[in-house]
Amino acid sequence: MLIEIFCSRFRKNPILFEPGLNVVLGDDQGSNSIGKSTLLMLVDFAHGGRDFLTKSPEVVKNLGDHEYQFTFLFRGDKYVFARRTDRPTSIIAVSVGASNPGEWIVSEYTAWLRQQYGIEGTHITFRDAVSPQTRVWKRDTLLAEHPLQSFNGEAQTKAVDRLLMLFGVYDALKDMEQQVEAIDADKKNLANAQKSKFITSINKGEYDQNKMAIRTADAEIERIRENASTLALNIRELVNDQALEAALEKDRLLEIRLQLMARQQQTRMNLDGIGAPQRRAFEALSEFFPQVNLDRLAKVERFHRELAQVLRRELEDERVNLDEQLALTGNSARSGLSVEII
Repeated sequence: MLIEIFCSRFRKNPILFEPGLNVVLGDDQGSNSIGKSTLLMLVDFAHGGRDFLTKSPEVVKNLGDHEYQFTFLFRGDKYVFARRTDRPTSIIAVSVGASNPGEWIVSEYTAWLRQQYGIEGTHITFRDAVSPQTRVWKRDTLLAEHPLQSFNGEAQTKAVDRLLMLFGVYDALKDMEQQVEAIDADKKNLANAQKSKFITSINKGEYDQNKMAIRTADAEIERIRENASTLALNIRELVNDQALEAALEKDRLLEIRLQLMARQQQTRMNLDGIGAPQRRAFEALSEFFPQVNLDRLAKVERFHRELAQVLRRELEDERVNLDEQLALTGNSARSGLSVEII
């Protein structure tokens, strides 16, 4: 806690503070302008504030630039700092024990105070914690109806959040607050998109109609999906049946083809074997059988030739027919057609 303020310009040094409530009183006549507000502003100045110089410029104007020393007591140890009016952004660490001596910037100083006052680990800065508590004339924290504000016009939600942070209960609401902010941002983006005609704006009646249309479309899609599944099963069964029939037909055609090939080979052999004996064969026969009738044998030979020609024509027709049937069986096996042996 702050226990002492010293300044060479004070009429009485130092100004001491005791634990608990400290009261600043005027004289018995209740005079104004004797330094009560200035002293309270110096307390804020000792805690890193800047309003002492901006709200009370008459002090430097009348006294010139000067220096203040602040003494703090934390857990039995004293720490002394100095701050000049002509260099308000710097803090001189006069005696800080194990901490770094020398010149600090204000943010380092307030971070150190934040740690010493035991508010480390919260979401609030040291100045956010102490500034609303300094309610002095000329500052923006005098409105009695807004005791939590740190300045006039501050949103009430920010003031309440700061109070929750100060007492360490803000973490439970932080996630919810972030969700609300995200929803508000989405709502704003949606409104802008509708305004720019990127998204069509509809009323509740149109919304209900669209939901009905979506449900109808979903039902139709489901019906089509079920029918497609049934059709796929039927097609698979049909294909399997047709494949079996084709396999059986192929076996039958192969058997027919083998039969035709056998007949074709026999027909070719018959064609090769057709012929009538020549006359010179008969003449050679007369050498052994002089009494043979060559004329009669010649007639028989002519008859054989005529018969052979008829038989050859029939065998040729049979061969052509067999060739055609073999070609047909080959095409039928590839295309799946049915063939019967003629």
